Amino acid sequence: QISSLIIAKDLMKYGSFKTKTWRIPHQVMNSNDIEIISNFLIGLYDSDGSVSGYAISLTSSSQKGLIDTLNILHKLGIKGKVRSDRQYFTITITSRPNIIQFRNIIGFTIQRKMKRFESMYKLKRNAI
Repeated sequence: QISSLIIAKDLMKYGSFKTKTWRIPHQVMNSNDIEIISNFLIGLYDSDGSVSGYAISLTSSSQKGLIDTLNILHKLGIKGKVRSDRQYFTITITSRPNIIQFRNIIGFTIQRKMKRFESMYKLKRNAI
């Protein structure tokens, strides 16, 4: 939720951000700038991402938005899988190389998510 009308109007220039129909703005999708892509993903994962067990997940009711997300994750060398439970779609990132790449390029800025993430990373690193 944004309370600034100026910011809200500016954001709407980049596309639809409705729950079921959002897509990644074409400026991000078509970019080869890792900083632009990673900053977008940081915001997305900080707001809708989660860490549980040995997986990083992102859940949404927008299938197209998650397919876009998976495509830009692939640009960064991060592989994940999209699953559906009829109402929601989830991208799950699991393997150690993908988790390390996620940490190096994206990570989390929300402390509670970062603590869970770092705990998972240490467990995976020590297990090998």
